[in-house]
Amino acid sequence: MAKNVSKFNFGKAFNAFVCALLLSIGISILLVYSFTKLAGWGFLLGLIGFTYWFYSKTDTKKRAWGRTFIGLAIESFLLPVVMFIFTVAFVTTQTEGVAEGLGGAIGGGIAIVFSAILGGFLGIVFLIAGIFTLRSAKKGEK
Repeated sequence: MAKNVSKFNFGKAFNAFVCALLLSIGISILLVYSFTKLAGWGFLLGLIGFTYWFYSKTDTKKRAWGRTFIGLAIESFLLPVVMFIFTVAFVTTQTEGVAEGLGGAIGGGIAIVFSAILGGFLGIVFLIAGIFTLRSAKKGEK
């Protein structure tokens, strides 16, 4: 009798889950700051979708982590854009007078500059890590 061997790999599934968790946390942070009520759904759908994608479409752990770092770099570069959306939404909905609007715009400008510095730095770090991880995964194939 032939023995049924399961094709499920727990180590690969756990690695896919951890990579998906990191990307889903980034998506939920971006959605929280864009004044949408979809942060929880974005996290849940991102976790399910990224876990499936990493488990089924990646063959090695290095390739999965390289794609995770590239995804985190994209999310980091999007942080100033989301801060701009947050500032515009805050100033238009939460302020009543000219002084409040001006104060919100100045504070939002400071937040945008801070998020551009932080997002740019983290984006570059994640991008470099992703490129080198994917490059070492390609060298391992040869």
